[in-house]
Amino acid sequence: MQISNIKKSGIRFLHRIGKSTLNQGITVPIDCQDQWMLKISKGQCVSVVMRFESEELDVDLRRINNVKGHLQFRYERQEHQPLRDYFMRLSKTYQPKNACVVEIRETRRGAFQIIPVAGFQNDKARLSIYQPVCHLFGERKLSNSPEFREVVEAISNIDFIPNHTQRQYNLSIQNELRKRNWLTEQSVHDDIGLKCDFRKCDIWMEVEFGNARTYYQNYIKFLIAAKFRGYDYGILLCPTASFASYLCDLGKERARLKGHRTARASYSGMMTYEKALRELPCLEHIISQRVVIAGLDVQIYPTFL
Repeated sequence: MQISNIKKSGIRFLHRIGKSTLNQGITVPIDCQDQWMLKISKGQCVSVVMRFESEELDVDLRRINNVKGHLQFRYERQEHQPLRDYFMRLSKTYQPKNACVVEIRETRRGAFQIIPVAGFQNDKARLSIYQPVCHLFGERKLSNSPEFREVVEAISNIDFIPNHTQRQYNLSIQNELRKRNWLTEQSVHDDIGLKCDFRKCDIWMEVEFGNARTYYQNYIKFLIAAKFRGYDYGILLCPTASFASYLCDLGKERARLKGHRTARASYSGMMTYEKALRELPCLEHIISQRVVIAGLDVQIYPTFL
């Protein structure tokens, strides 16, 4: 198992095809925008390349002139009709009661590829572990850890289901790890109510789909476990920005439908792998024990249409 440090290799994010895809464009999640995109000012529009199937078109990437300054791919002109037709065709071929999902991937600066992910017959998309980063110990130790291999194997057995929420993925992760004799809801101290999601031998793991402001407690759990329990290392597993933004959009949609209202639904932000890595340098002096930060991502094996 090869483990490498995180590399910034262009943006990528998941997108559910719906009416807004056909009528309004595709919004790039803020957390998935890279440096050159962040420099696009409000109201500014730049030309980028969009590839799909065997075709390639120049489309607009526009910073919408609103309070949040959303960035969108726009394809409203007559020459963009082949792309709109492509999305229409995808929307008509997805499996019943499911959803059609594509990945937008930056292949080089200003060039993007559309890749079908889920919603088609014969395609495969599963969860995966994304670029684990080790704190206070080497990658060789992690590569040789049978427990971490079990985590990688367990995650890779979970199918990506377009309409599944983080709660359903949490249950799938729990089921797969229990098959491998991992313990759940493990107390880090007899007199404190804090519990880690999973433990096997002296490996502790937190799967963090929660609010981005509260994940620091996971490090506290590891530190307490290291002092009062057996502890080899802890694993902090967070969704990548791509996966998190997808789940948040799904949550907003479900909240809106449940409330039977058209107003924008309130849905709190989700912790991401990228945030954990960004903040690690500020926390290194506090985290005195071995910790692995790993991303929870979607691995695609697409059927191109």
